[in-house]
Amino acid sequence: MLRLSSITDILELKLGYARILRGEIVDLRQPSRKDRIFMKLWQTTVSIAGGAIALLGTGLAMTNPGPAAYEDFAVHQLTRYLQNNICQELPPQLRQFSEQCRSLGSTLLDTARPQLQNLIAQNTRRENYLLFSIYRTGFSSPPLPRGYEFETLGVFGQFYIYQMVAEGSGDRTP
Repeated sequence: MLRLSSITDILELKLGYARILRGEIVDLRQPSRKDRIFMKLWQTTVSIAGGAIALLGTGLAMTNPGPAAYEDFAVHQLTRYLQNNICQELPPQLRQFSEQCRSLGSTLLDTARPQLQNLIAQNTRRENYLLFSIYRTGFSSPPLPRGYEFETLGVFGQFYIYQMVAEGSGDRTP
């Protein structure tokens, strides 16, 4: 009875049958030199590809950013948004104070950084997939003028906001 214990055995058997179909007289237990070279090349290719995939997976897992790194990133992004947009959205009668709003706002935001970080931590869900993480952060009240939901990909030690939804608008901004 013939036992197939590995992929190599299966390849040898298939190559042997192919040679029989071509009319060659073949001992199925002894692959030809050409077949042995092909099998060795196949094994080497599979080994190299497996090693590369393992190396890539290890690199992704080691550089998957954690919640603390996300909170720093999100606080920086939120601070930048508030500095650039809140003072622009002042009522028309207060627009003359937009420059003072920016300078005072910057000072206030620096002071409020720990509270912003805490707010982000409380409103964020992390889905950890070992190789990368997806962070979902939702705000439905201040510090933003209207509610927002952000989805962010964390991979290779970096963050990429790939979706932002403004509350009530239904608009999804990639």
